[in-house]
Amino acid sequence: MIDDHADPACAGVIWMRGIADAGPRRATRALADALFEAFGKGAARTGVLQACAPRATALPQSRLLGSRAATLPLPPPRAPIPGDDAGIRPWRFDREEGAGADPPRLVARTTARWSDPAAGAVRAAVVLRDSPRGLVEWGVAAHAERGWTHRAVAPCVRLGIDRQHICDSGGLPVTGEPLKLFPLDGVQPDDGAEDERLALVAGSLGHPERSVGVLVVSLDSRKALSSIDTLFRVHWPGLLSVAVVIEPGRRVLAGLLPERAIPAGGARYFGSSGNAEDDTTFTRAAVRDRHGLLTALLDDTLAARSGASPEGVAADAATLLNEHLPRRLRPKVPPPAEPPEEETMPAVSESAESLAAAGEERAASELDRLRSRLAELESVLASSERRTKRQLTLLRDEASAAEQARSQAEQHADHLAGQLADALTERDLFEEALDDAEAERDAAVRDRGVLAARLADVAP
Repeated sequence: MIDDHADPACAGVIWMRGIADAGPRRATRALADALFEAFGKGAARTGVLQACAPRATALPQSRLLGSRAATLPLPPPRAPIPGDDAGIRPWRFDREEGAGADPPRLVARTTARWSDPAAGAVRAAVVLRDSPRGLVEWGVAAHAERGWTHRAVAPCVRLGIDRQHICDSGGLPVTGEPLKLFPLDGVQPDDGAEDERLALVAGSLGHPERSVGVLVVSLDSRKALSSIDTLFRVHWPGLLSVAVVIEPGRRVLAGLLPERAIPAGGARYFGSSGNAEDDTTFTRAAVRDRHGLLTALLDDTLAARSGASPEGVAADAATLLNEHLPRRLRPKVPPPAEPPEEETMPAVSESAESLAAAGEERAASELDRLRSRLAELESVLASSERRTKRQLTLLRDEASAAEQARSQAEQHADHLAGQLADALTERDLFEEALDDAEAERDAAVRDRGVLAARLADVAP
């Protein structure tokens, strides 16, 4: 059973969007076939686009995945969820007129459904569209019966998008696990290549089209990653990505982003808005998830995305999803406020009934506008309260860590004071024993002199 008080669910529609390298011809159809196959296998390995090396002129950020996409090791295929009532409609392909002199673009649309242990019944819409830049744009919109929380499976994971070596709109790879920005075990270190990857990450973090929040975590060493399983739980492909650096990489990023540095041993969350004011820093203790701060961050990100209007091809996916959702599940969008009507003299023939109906209609429209404004203010207030609670919890965590360090320091000082007292006592005892030994030595010397004198007297 989902604890509604512990995990406030985001009941709206969430959306994700990004781009894919269009290396092969008919890339939109190839990506559509790959996603169709991946969904049927529970997001298993597809291999349709994996054999294509990203073109540096089209998508240089793809090099974050490796030197060639074909050589990137993938995790083992995931098995379908037990009892998963899943289904996907066949793709519908259409041609859309391009802007200006651009040729018509191929667009693929489909909808899918599945059951999630935490989110309940999920319905999603996927739209793929050729881009004039030689790329494929993708957009996903998904609705959850019980709302979205960090316990739910990300739609990009269930749809198999995280297995296709594609990126979000800002160029960050959409992968099923955190992005490791350091040399892997068994790989010969290449400082130039690592610096280039970090430069690409810094460029993606400042990209105006980025729609994914990024949590950059600084670890002391590569071995520390295995002990922090929270990073894998908050990594939500398409919405919140986790990137891990070690100390040398953190210093490189600090030089590239001097005003948005990552704390040593801590983390920094780069919001999807791209504004530095929306960033959040976490201490070393928060990264270890003492109070669930990182999972709370993911829940806040889901709530914020639910209240945001979809952009780009994700808007087409949201429209498609709204068409296929049952009427009772469709998001209630308040009607736009009507502009004030110009004052005109009523016609002489206008009856009193029509005037009353027009007045009621204007009153209803004004009431809807006020309700919409009230809902917006409540959403802003709730977001501010969540942010304040997160900051308060972070401050309490820092105060608790400081208090614990002070207590440990006092205990250590008391222990040292006890050791010093014992050492002084032992010194006093040693001095007393030394005095006694010197007194015995002096007495023995005197006795020896007396005996020597007596021996001299009795000698012939």
